[in-house]
Amino acid sequence: TMIFVHDNVVEITEIKGSSMAPTLSPDHHATGRCDRVLWQKWQANAHIQRGDVVYFHSPHMPDRLAVKRIIATEGDSVILDRRRRPQRERDGADIPESKAWDALMGKVKTVPEGHVWVEGDNWRSTWDSNHYGPISKNLIIGKAVAVVWPLDQFWTKPWEGFQ
Repeated sequence: TMIFVHDNVVEITEIKGSSMAPTLSPDHHATGRCDRVLWQKWQANAHIQRGDVVYFHSPHMPDRLAVKRIIATEGDSVILDRRRRPQRERDGADIPESKAWDALMGKVKTVPEGHVWVEGDNWRSTWDSNHYGPISKNLIIGKAVAVVWPLDQFWTKPWEGFQ
C-alpha cells in the first residue's frame, strides 16, 4: 500500500541545489539546508499551467529527477532571455547547447503540443529548457502542493506569484 501511495499518489522530496532559489531551498548553497516539498503524483501532468512547479525526469539524463517552474505550455511563445544562455566551457569554447541557443536568438520559440517549457528560478545556476528545449508532459511525475519542511515554512507555497 505504501509503495502504491509513494509511486502514484503523493511523495515528499528534498530540494537539493540552488536552481530553484530563492523560491525553494534558498540557503542550500550557504548552509546546505534543504526544503522538503509534498508532490501530487496522481495525474501530475493534467491541468498544469504556467507558474506551477513540477518534478520530472530530466530529458538529458532520464535516471535523474529535476524540479523546475513551468514558464510556457503548448502553443505558447517563449522569448529567450540572454541571461539564460547556456554557459561556455572553462576554456572559453562554446558548448553545443550554447550554439543551439544562439541559433534561436531573436526568434520566438513556440512550445509544441504535449510539451512545456521549464526554467529554474535562479537563472545563474540552472540547467533547464534553455539547454534541452521543451520537455514532454509525459516526463512530469509530480506537481508541487506545499512545503512541509522547515516547520516555519509548513504548508506554504512560495512559488505562487513568483515573477
